[in-house]
Amino acid sequence: MKNLFLWLHAASFITWFGGLFFYVVVASPVVRKAPGLDGMRFLNEVDRRFRHVLWGSVEIVVVTGVMLLVLTMLERGTMMKISGAFTRVLVGKLLLTFLMFGLQLYNQIRIQPDKTALAERQTDPERFASLQVRTVQIYTMELILAVGLVMLGLQMGALF
Repeated sequence: MKNLFLWLHAASFITWFGGLFFYVVVASPVVRKAPGLDGMRFLNEVDRRFRHVLWGSVEIVVVTGVMLLVLTMLERGTMMKISGAFTRVLVGKLLLTFLMFGLQLYNQIRIQPDKTALAERQTDPERFASLQVRTVQIYTMELILAVGLVMLGLQMGALF
């Protein structure tokens, strides 16, 4: 059972950050070469579709992460038997996760609605481009934080 949760956790993480990587490295640079209304419509559609995949992946990562923690605690017998090193790594992993979640939430609540409105009205490509730069910056920060998460996850696995 634990292996299933671990597999789902890793697969959802890869989906989440693979999508961010695609967006930063492929989709956004393509639009820079085709600015204007076509680029706005294309990115708006990518944003709309990716949003569902992203939040689904986030939900699975959180649920499976909690389940893995519970199963680990049950295997160890009590919370008191979990080492200080494990606790520090877990806290670091949770902090990075919350930071990434906050960045993503900020993007979805503050930036995406403006980008969607501009794309639907097909107005102000310059404003859309500036908002797009902010989205790419946020996704890039999330990708950097993801490297830290992977490192902490590997360290957590080594503590068993």
